[in-house]
Amino acid sequence: MMAKPRLTLPFSSRAFTHGMLVGVSSMVLLAGWMGFQADQTALRQSEKLASKTALIDRQGSHIIVRNLEDAPSESALPSAPIAGLFEETPQGKIPLARQEDGLTPFDAYKRPFTPTPDKKPVALVFYDVGVSATQTQAVFNDFPEDVTLSLVPDLTNAADISAQARRKGHEVWLSLPIQTDQFPQTDLGPQTILKNAAPSQIKERLFTSLGKISGYTGIITPPDHVFLESDTAFMPWTSEIFGRGLAIVDSRQDRPFFATALAQKNDYPYAQAQVYLSPDMPPQDIKQALAEAERMALSGTGVIILSAPAPLHLKYLKAWVGMMGNKPLQLAPLSALMTVTPPAETTVPSPSPDVTQTSAPTSVPVPETPAPVTP
Repeated sequence: MMAKPRLTLPFSSRAFTHGMLVGVSSMVLLAGWMGFQADQTALRQSEKLASKTALIDRQGSHIIVRNLEDAPSESALPSAPIAGLFEETPQGKIPLARQEDGLTPFDAYKRPFTPTPDKKPVALVFYDVGVSATQTQAVFNDFPEDVTLSLVPDLTNAADISAQARRKGHEVWLSLPIQTDQFPQTDLGPQTILKNAAPSQIKERLFTSLGKISGYTGIITPPDHVFLESDTAFMPWTSEIFGRGLAIVDSRQDRPFFATALAQKNDYPYAQAQVYLSPDMPPQDIKQALAEAERMALSGTGVIILSAPAPLHLKYLKAWVGMMGNKPLQLAPLSALMTVTPPAETTVPSPSPDVTQTSAPTSVPVPETPAPVTP
């Protein structure tokens, strides 16, 4: 009987065992490396996703989730509207001086300000805030409370932005849409007040804008509006704005304020911006404009800067505001640079026949306030 041939392996059993150990070790190391990379990939992907820190609070059977980014700052302004400071209309709550004590929306909603000796006030106003959510959040994140915001009333979330701004301590104004030099090529929206419009249309559009948000100190005009003091059709509505206890800031710089005579005759709070940083302004012009603003502030009693919240502007202004502490300048809310103090007594307009009045005195006293600086 023949013996079966013996199978001869090309390697020893010791080499085989060693190879198996090396293979298993390599697989373990590979698995560990892949797990580590998976964690790192997940981390990188999570960093790319929008995230917010929230506070979860239980109130009875309800769970309340609050965005900590929207939490009130230590210098938060009171919630608006304040009782008695508005009139109910078909267009919403329109600001109005309070009957019992004469408190005006201007005085109630402005940000408190204490001047620093030997420093000139500078009001930095971001105009038309809210159009870009990214730029609006950058203003909230990167600028101190004394920066003023002027909001676009036609935005669907304008009231939310106004409330958030006040929670963060910012003074709020209303960007009033009125006809500009570029109309109709540039349209400010369906509520734009046109120069030759019928009085009924002017009233409807004015009240619609005024009723969009609460808690604003006054209105600001576009830098290139067309209205003059001789435009008598609009003057009754200018008087309406002033008479309700609001201030007016004219952003046009190449001619006098369109309601100077009316404001001075009645001692209404008003001002005119001296510096405007337009949305398309290049870096060198921004630097020159800020240098000129400093010169104007130091040679006078303060300066009002109006700026678009464009990314480039935010970058330069953030750095400029950060260096202000080393200069004889002090950031101030816009209300601190009004040209006059509200009078001891002011006349409040009677409501229109088609509105429901909640508090509309015919003549109310206004508390005396310290005389503000004059730009």
